[in-house]
Amino acid sequence: MNKKAQVPGRVALWVYRLLMLSIYIVVIYVMISTYLARSVQTNEIENNVLFSRLLYGGNCITYTDELKSYPGIIDINKINDVNLNKCLYLEGKDIQGFHLKLFDKAGALIKEVEVNKDVFSQNVLCNIKNTKVSCNNNKEYVLYYDGRNFFNGILNVDVVTINEQKR
Repeated sequence: MNKKAQVPGRVALWVYRLLMLSIYIVVIYVMISTYLARSVQTNEIENNVLFSRLLYGGNCITYTDELKSYPGIIDINKINDVNLNKCLYLEGKDIQGFHLKLFDKAGALIKEVEVNKDVFSQNVLCNIKNTKVSCNNNKEYVLYYDGRNFFNGILNVDVVTINEQKR
């Protein structure tokens, strides 16, 4: 074979290889820049964690006797803003606020408390797009203890969280 005839074939092969390498580099660059530029919103998860800690945490509003605590059963004597600030570590933090309401099975209000009122007062912005707050409503059927007996009730918790990017 003639050596002069092989040179244009090799040049074409190298041009093809460089073109493919360039395409691979551009695709990898786009994938990495898209991954790094995305924003992860964790507000809904934070709101659900706060609700779970309230309802199932051993030292919040959970009913406790001499032996153990009963997750999902609420002691209404523990529903106050001092206890809730202490158990959720919200003292001095202006990130989350919530309004807790306990109703009996007929719908009558039994107990109500609002924690971090400055943050929770921003709930008027909840339905506005591109706002600095995220809102979540959790409703759960629970048993509550009034000091003598257990009753069926509904726990309603409205949570307001200030968005990470706006803090």
